[in-house]
Amino acid sequence: MRSKKFWALLLIMVFVVVSVVGCGAKKEEGPAVVKLGVIEPLTGSIAYGGQAAANGSILAAKDINAKGGITVGGKKYQIELILEDSKGVPKDSAAAATKLISKDNVPLIIGDFTSSSTFASAEIANREGVPIISPLSSAEKLTTSGFTYFFRGRVTTHNNIGEAAQFWLDRGGYKKVAMLAINDDWGRGDTTLYPPLWEKAGAKVVATEYFDNGQTDFYPVLNKILKAKPDMLFVTASTEPAALIFKQMREIAPTLPLITSGGIDPVKTLELAGGKVLEGIWFWSVDPPMTPEIAAFDKRYKEEFKVDSMSNAKSGYDVMMLVAKALEAAGTVTDRKAIRDALSKTTYDGYQGHYNFAASGDSYLKMNFGLFKDGAFLINPKL
Repeated sequence: MRSKKFWALLLIMVFVVVSVVGCGAKKEEGPAVVKLGVIEPLTGSIAYGGQAAANGSILAAKDINAKGGITVGGKKYQIELILEDSKGVPKDSAAAATKLISKDNVPLIIGDFTSSSTFASAEIANREGVPIISPLSSAEKLTTSGFTYFFRGRVTTHNNIGEAAQFWLDRGGYKKVAMLAINDDWGRGDTTLYPPLWEKAGAKVVATEYFDNGQTDFYPVLNKILKAKPDMLFVTASTEPAALIFKQMREIAPTLPLITSGGIDPVKTLELAGGKVLEGIWFWSVDPPMTPEIAAFDKRYKEEFKVDSMSNAKSGYDVMMLVAKALEAAGTVTDRKAIRDALSKTTYDGYQGHYNFAASGDSYLKMNFGLFKDGAFLINPKL
């Protein structure tokens, strides 16, 4: 009996000692993490381009983390992206920004795609003092509305439009131009900025029409445009609607010259519309001519995501790399104003060009010109 009590007491003592030692042991901490928000249309009619931008940021974060992360204030951080789907709808973009700021407490947001959606989220981010940088939006309004926390990681129409307006006219000596644009800040920006320049050069805008996000039947508006008897149609649209517009216009007016602004991805547009439809169409390209570095990126991207790369993917990648550099320069992952100030001074040489910012948050990236020819496309072809 005495023996049983002895062993029972011994077991209790051993359990107490083990428990005390276990409580006192220091747990190994994992790497520190900084969470960043990404807002893009991941579903809906423009999801292909939005997902590509998100994928670019994902790939960049993966590359950064594989090299040990970023070093901020002498401490290493891994980057974790919180992806939000705006569906290309401004109110959903605004809701995503609110959630990322108030619930996830992110110090910075990357996004959105369409200029109207970006304006909605940028308005909230600016009010809350959270830096937000769009890899894709190009409307002038974004950097003329007093948003001190907004930055553009994309080519801007208004910084390149003078050269472009004359270039388009020079291609065919056009005198009567029609415009068809997406009914948002980007589209309305083009229909406001181009006409005075064209009229100064001796051309007249004879028709201006708009279409809505998600629209697929363009025959009525195209027939309306044709009644004005233009000698060129200028289209402001992203890849998916642009491909439909080109196909439908070729059916009803096979020989009317078509030109488009910088919203399309030429690879995907070729896939959707076909080389015969696109033959001879000029476009404004955010992509530079092909290099071995860009070819290597395209190969990696396809291996990673099982789809072809596009300009949006490279923009998403570049912007994520730019943000990482800015965080390191800021020396903090929590002080949003310090991050904003560091971002305003950050430069980066990426796949899409040299990134740097004006005081307004505008970028100085330059556009290139592209031409669909013989079932392929050329960037900055020799004329």
